[in-house]
Amino acid sequence: MFSQLPTETTQRTRARVRGAAAFIALGLAWAPLTAADDPADRRTKLDYMSHCEGCHHADGSGMGTTVPSLRGEVGKFLATQEGREYLVRVPGTAQALLDDEAIAKVLNWMLRRFDPMRTLENFRPYEAAEVGRLRREPISRPSHERARIIANLPPATISADAPPERPN
Repeated sequence: MFSQLPTETTQRTRARVRGAAAFIALGLAWAPLTAADDPADRRTKLDYMSHCEGCHHADGSGMGTTVPSLRGEVGKFLATQEGREYLVRVPGTAQALLDDEAIAKVLNWMLRRFDPMRTLENFRPYEAAEVGRLRREPISRPSHERARIIANLPPATISADAPPERPN
């Protein structure tokens, strides 16, 4: 590709690529590790950053009524099998450009990172086979499905601080 460009253009292009690579490397080197992270989770955190963080933000806060917060909320879906499946079938997960193993790791990382209190007891991590089976049937109306699932959760599961979910 570079050999077909004039020398000056090639040098500018190479310089831009090196600059972008250095900027990315610097960002990754300075990306803070928290107690929920360990070196084995580094790839998974990068997958979250690349595929989820744009909407759910680095801190899992979401985007108001458009994208739900993960913080202190995502673990409540583990209270029922239907809720567990929802986390895989929601379009952002089901249609992510990651393989089943990577999605399972990201889901497990998100649960530990953003809702650790609900994932301490009896947490059964997602596995690639489960993700592969469930993501073949993405949910077409996630906000309605989310509200329905939350309405059917055991009362002790629902956070007292969280406002009731409403379908869009």
